[in-house]
Amino acid sequence: DQDKKFVLVLKPDSTVDYRPVQLGRLIDGFRVVDSGLVAGEQIVINGLQRVRPGAKVTPKTAPMTLDPVVDTAAR
Repeated sequence: DQDKKFVLVLKPDSTVDYRPVQLGRLIDGFRVVDSGLVAGEQIVINGLQRVRPGAKVTPKTAPMTLDPVVDTAAR
């Protein structure tokens, strides 16, 4: 799935779900997600190489930071 845009979403039962997304424009360093997510959903931001859809995880809250190096979709 390296050529597709997706996120791993945390479901209410603490399992991970694969979700394709449509990305929009960049605004103030943040990428707009045009479709594929609902406001308030939690996504996996760390450990993407280790987690798989259906896996049970223990979520931890992480601060949202602006890191332009992370945004490869703009390139």
